[in-house]
Amino acid sequence: MPDRPPDKLAPHPWHRRGRDEVAPGPAGVDDGFVDLVVMSNLSFLRGASHPEEHVLEAHRLGAVGVGLTDLHSVGGMVRAHIAAREHGVRLVPGTRIECWIDLETARRSEDWELMGDGRSPSGRLDLVLHAASVEGWSTICRLLTRGKRRAAKGRCQVTLHDLIEHHQDVLVTVMPCDPSDQSLLAGLDGLRRMTDLGRRDALSLAVQCLHEVEDESRLMVAQMLSDRFSIPLLAQNDVHMHRADRRMTQDVLTCIRHRCDLETAGDRLHPNAERRLRSPAEMRRRFESMPEALDRTLEVMERCGGWSLDALGYEYPSEVVPGGMDAMSRLRQLVEAGAAERFAGRVPETVLERLDHEFDLVEELGYAKYFLTVHDLVEFARRRGILCQGRGAAANSVICYCLGVTAVDPTRIDM
Repeated sequence: MPDRPPDKLAPHPWHRRGRDEVAPGPAGVDDGFVDLVVMSNLSFLRGASHPEEHVLEAHRLGAVGVGLTDLHSVGGMVRAHIAAREHGVRLVPGTRIECWIDLETARRSEDWELMGDGRSPSGRLDLVLHAASVEGWSTICRLLTRGKRRAAKGRCQVTLHDLIEHHQDVLVTVMPCDPSDQSLLAGLDGLRRMTDLGRRDALSLAVQCLHEVEDESRLMVAQMLSDRFSIPLLAQNDVHMHRADRRMTQDVLTCIRHRCDLETAGDRLHPNAERRLRSPAEMRRRFESMPEALDRTLEVMERCGGWSLDALGYEYPSEVVPGGMDAMSRLRQLVEAGAAERFAGRVPETVLERLDHEFDLVEELGYAKYFLTVHDLVEFARRRGILCQGRGAAANSVICYCLGVTAVDPTRIDM
């Protein structure tokens, strides 16, 4: 694969077929749409379904893929990934963020959710980000980390400047917004002009048809913004539940979030159960006049299809290994020095035998940097007078005892 995606999304091979032709796949599968904007119950007090339930329902509906875009979180991605792998559904990883035009506006709106009426506050773009590669996944994680570090616990403050600075290999979908809010329009224009998202054809405008009174006006606004900024439309259902029978659960979660009851919740509740997964065939009927908005979902899925969460693996810091040494040599050096100190220069033969066994196991599993990292953390804490004691499945190992990570004397136990 190339290091970066092409400047323009390549047409999906299915798009070259006639509208009535059926693409290859399981019998009865209509692959003309993918739900990419999906919240699970990892979006705290918002989503009413588990990540794996979304995957299973997408499979039942005949969709070839499904997105997962929890608000300020990627916590449900592993569960969704496992379910998608088991059922042959392509998972499109991403997240959803409240992107503030500036931090001052975000701080003034700190208690908006508890005090407001359920509508988006001025100065905030509602954005969905999908990762087009491992680098795109890193971009998403970096943005979430930055936003959470500057906000109170449970909140996230990502600004437009953050996204302009960090947008490598992500595809951005702007959710429906108020065209009369000039700050939001300025933010949208800034994304288009001050990043390479436009050049990469990585910007989309969300459009939805949820059987609500605002449907027609939303469609008109979306089309107007699409024409004004030359950004393609992307159909979605703003999914909060996998099926309609979770409607009551979703309503109760909303009431808990706003600290009200069902009788007084009013328009804080969604007016119906339409924010759920839909079959490609049903979406083709709903968006018959906008087939390009459905095709766009397939294009985004294809852009994100060149990688998988299977490609991710944790990399421990390299700083714990001095230059000229490998991790295993450094670990042996520290452990041998620690053993001499622990046993006053007379290491028992049984301990030496156990050390040889543990070293073999650590080398086989590639865990040397893990022990070096834990040792580094323990030393950092002790230099600052912080009480620090190792625990867990490896705490009773001879290596941990010799490194000073734990105080469990291996000669006094038989684990």
